[in-house]
Amino acid sequence: MKRIFHSLVGLVRSPVSATLPQIASRLYLTWFILWSFPQTQTHILVTCLVISWSITEIIRYSFFGLKEALGFAPSWLLWLRNLKCIGVGMPNKWNFSFDVFYAAILALGIYVPGSPHMYGYMLGQRKKALSKSKKEHTQEAIEAYTDITNRDLANESSLAVAVNNLIALKGPKDVSDGLQKLDRLKEKDSHNFQLAHGLNLKLSPKQREAVYANRVLLLLHANRLDQARELVAALSDMFADSVMPVLLQAAVFVRENKAVRAEEVLGQFAEKFPDKSKVVLLARAQVAAAAGHPQIAAESLAKMDNSTYRVEAGIGPPSLINFENRQLAD
Repeated sequence: MKRIFHSLVGLVRSPVSATLPQIASRLYLTWFILWSFPQTQTHILVTCLVISWSITEIIRYSFFGLKEALGFAPSWLLWLRNLKCIGVGMPNKWNFSFDVFYAAILALGIYVPGSPHMYGYMLGQRKKALSKSKKEHTQEAIEAYTDITNRDLANESSLAVAVNNLIALKGPKDVSDGLQKLDRLKEKDSHNFQLAHGLNLKLSPKQREAVYANRVLLLLHANRLDQARELVAALSDMFADSVMPVLLQAAVFVRENKAVRAEEVLGQFAEKFPDKSKVVLLARAQVAAAAGHPQIAAESLAKMDNSTYRVEAGIGPPSLINFENRQLAD
């Protein structure tokens, strides 16, 4: 009854329409069924009922206890807190005429209109809580990477990982800050952006590519097209086996309102390297569709088999890249 009162006066966020059925169902099973019919108390289903209720409350109060004491709760406990869809349904000796059978049927009938609302509310709350948790984890990661970049680290590779992943998480929200952080990774006294020699040895090709790609994308967001074009021109030789340079080159052309040139570059690459053409053809189709060239878009998609398109249809223009934050060899 305390939970219903708290809901009524607004001390908790749970609405009365969701709290009342939950409490009423437990009172019904406890007093109307189990207390009135002692013979049911030794049934195996009653044991399951008590265990399920106990597990639910242990999880619930553990979650709120940690939140109040420490200010946070582990993500796995949050997940369990919102995965408590456990329920058990079961069928008095009163000194007046009363048909228990029909009363039980009536009580079960209430579940027909009530259950969709209860479970809909629970699923909605679960989705909201878990999505909030993802945002919190992202913010925690941003704070951790920011802390690393603010230190004077001797380990250049760890700094490179932190800078790159921080830029990927924040996106184009603070382009100037991202470019300044990347400048810490370049070779000293170098006019153009080039990773320090030590980093070239410590980072894998994919990680180096991610840093350069993010640099280009930030330059595009900052509308510094000359620098982006210059850096992209150098990437073809650095990463000859990758499709990223041609995708970035097309992105530069699109930013310069040269969609036709972007389509040509992507088409030429697809013809020259058919084994790497899937992502490039899809990018070409997207550029053509955005530029109002439906025939080129259709032609590009036609060159891709249906199974490939189903798998890779979610691939869009190059975006900020986050590579694995793992310990690198000195």
